[in-house]
Amino acid sequence: MGNLDFPSNKVMVDGDTGMDIYGPGLKNEIGEYNCFLNAIIQSLWHLRRFRDEYFRRSSSGHVHVGEPCVICALSDIFISLSTPSIDTRREAVAPTSLRVALSNLYPDSNFFQEGEMNDASEVLGVIFDCLHQSLPCAPVVRVGSWDCTGLSCIAHSVFGMDIIERMNCDNCGLESRHLNYTTYFRIINASALRTMKVMYPENSFDELLNLVEMNHQLACDPEDRGCGKLNYIHHFLSIQPHVFVTSKLSISF
Repeated sequence: MGNLDFPSNKVMVDGDTGMDIYGPGLKNEIGEYNCFLNAIIQSLWHLRRFRDEYFRRSSSGHVHVGEPCVICALSDIFISLSTPSIDTRREAVAPTSLRVALSNLYPDSNFFQEGEMNDASEVLGVIFDCLHQSLPCAPVVRVGSWDCTGLSCIAHSVFGMDIIERMNCDNCGLESRHLNYTTYFRIINASALRTMKVMYPENSFDELLNLVEMNHQLACDPEDRGCGKLNYIHHFLSIQPHVFVTSKLSISF
């Protein structure tokens, strides 16, 4: 993520007393396996744009999502992180309330259960979905469950990418495979990205991403009178997100 603000445990100086002020960290005791959840909480917290919008919108009321509410649990943690102290021994903030709220969304699985390790990108995706449900946006014709107009949805306004896909066949000239959708992070094949970095060490990150995308090819759609030749899909970003998030997909056999 980008646009990082100061760390939650950054030392600041009180202007009145001249004493050091400390922000609390997040708790991760042995066996709790909170590191994946803490990474997401801290990343969201350090994004000033998100943090300010979150406090502003959630304070004016929101739809509860889950029992207990995921948004309320995240708000409580953010409030605790925003409270500075001159006590260097201050106890770290426990993410347990958010973990319980998230796990209760999936009562028939071990998703986000205490003492279990989970994928950080899965946590982020679920939090985005909860934000989308909790701070609703105007109704639109939906292609995916996260698609929205964006202005009143904090997930979309900060992280949302409106993607336009299409294929232009370099053999028969047919334009096909049109798709418009909203996403909040770009999933990248980690192995393919590493391979491209070895092959093109001087290339920038965005150039490497483009090369990875060009490796993914589909046939010129025969059902749309296409010739069947393999081509890569063009992706166009119609709205630039405030924060661009990538998620690396690791595949093992």
